[in-house]
Amino acid sequence: MVHEEKIIGEPYRMFCDFGLELHLEDKPPVCLRNLDSLATSNISHQSNRYKDPALGGGALLDIGIYPLTWASLLMGTGLGSSATHPTISASMHLVEGVDYSDSVTLSYPNSPRTAICTSTVYNRTAETFCRIEGSKGVIEISGPAASVPRKITIKRSDAEGKQTEKDDVREFEPEAGVGFMWEADAVALDVAAGRKENAIMPVGESLRMMRLMDEIRRIGGLKYPQDGA
Repeated sequence: MVHEEKIIGEPYRMFCDFGLELHLEDKPPVCLRNLDSLATSNISHQSNRYKDPALGGGALLDIGIYPLTWASLLMGTGLGSSATHPTISASMHLVEGVDYSDSVTLSYPNSPRTAICTSTVYNRTAETFCRIEGSKGVIEISGPAASVPRKITIKRSDAEGKQTEKDDVREFEPEAGVGFMWEADAVALDVAAGRKENAIMPVGESLRMMRLMDEIRRIGGLKYPQDGA
């Protein structure tokens, strides 16, 4: 829709947020453990995973990946090694070694495109969690969270920014669940067919997104115990 149909012209800027109100200050403290015994330690009742650096606790890896993925789909081009690599600016609010809130700006080379991606465990995201601004209009994406889109609203405008027609609202109701069944089905189909990676989401793209988040962590000063292993 954004790239093929050019329904809002050339996309310039995107905002996307994923927030959960987790009240981590009320959760159990992190238990100290030997990293070598992490796989066998009983952690379910000793600490909260969101507060545990050894479990990738915090906002970035759990929910921050969703705004970054929306940015990759809507503002970038290509996948894996052929993808556009943006310039990254980032800040993080760290509490006891994990990130409670993140703000990431991605600037794409040779274009005016910018993506502002935020995530937090302090507050829940509003229903409209994503906004894409273009030369001929705006697209808003709504739903319970950035991981569960339910409605797309297209607002077209003229050269002066005035709305040209009634909003084009496209709603869709997925099957029961929160979307993970599509991932599971895709894996099952690939395994059954003997494929080693998925055509829509190749391994190279997963690695690229992990490197992107590693760079965000480096800029924000977030480290995990495994980083020194």
